[in-house]
Amino acid sequence: MTNRHIYALLNREHTSETIEWLLGGFEEHIATGVALEKCLSINRRGFLLEQRNRHIRNAWHMLSTDLSENQRATHLLKEIEFFYEVMRLHTLSYPDSTWPALQTEIYYALKISIGVPGSVRQIINIVNEQ
Repeated sequence: MTNRHIYALLNREHTSETIEWLLGGFEEHIATGVALEKCLSINRRGFLLEQRNRHIRNAWHMLSTDLSENQRATHLLKEIEFFYEVMRLHTLSYPDSTWPALQTEIYYALKISIGVPGSVRQIINIVNEQ
């Protein structure tokens, strides 16, 4: 479990059920040594997909609304492919502060490292799954 996962958990609403769930997971983790995300029954891949898709949706909203859905998805896919091919993400800890917001969102989506959408249809599905 990464710091990002823990931060996301801590930013949830803290109901008594949430606190019990967290305490139970931490106690099991400490007692057994089993990975914390397993003790908390967290679907790590699902969490990462949700984070990646949020950045893709943010990038989508930065594109011109004058374009059709297919045109926007095609444009975003080309931006993602260009960024993926040209930038050396493994060498960057943070996006460059001079980058446009669109590139920054794409950086964060790609940095999650669970794969990128490879088709216009996948982009449209991500955007419409809200």
